[in-house]
Amino acid sequence: MLIRIVLLALLTIPPCLAQKIPVAIVATERENQDEVARHIGQALYDETQLSGVFVYWTNDPADLPSTGIRLRVVSIRVTLSDDQYLGSAVMLEATRASAKDHGYYKQLIQQVWMLPKNSSVTDLVHGFLAEAYRAA
Repeated sequence: MLIRIVLLALLTIPPCLAQKIPVAIVATERENQDEVARHIGQALYDETQLSGVFVYWTNDPADLPSTGIRLRVVSIRVTLSDDQYLGSAVMLEATRASAKDHGYYKQLIQQVWMLPKNSSVTDLVHGFLAEAYRAA
């Protein structure tokens, strides 16, 4: 009888009690001016908001808890010699703060893409976050 009660209690615990992983998105001013990097940043934000696993960290990324993941976006605009904009080379990195060394971040995963302008980044970001979750 006691086992049934415990099993029933475990099955009725709402999934919202599961701890979500805080995520901070970090990009420099250069990335904020790059169209493709802005699309990636927005897709990261949207995916973390819609995710049942992650929660967007609204405080300073330096104050991210040790269970949190810092997502860093780095981009370089790619242009032809006549300044025609082709797209961006983008590096997306997921790191976690070291519990022992303050200011040191351990890399969980890193992916690099060459993305043409006006390309869809949703699938790439979704796959990246899934891999980051597995690495965490």
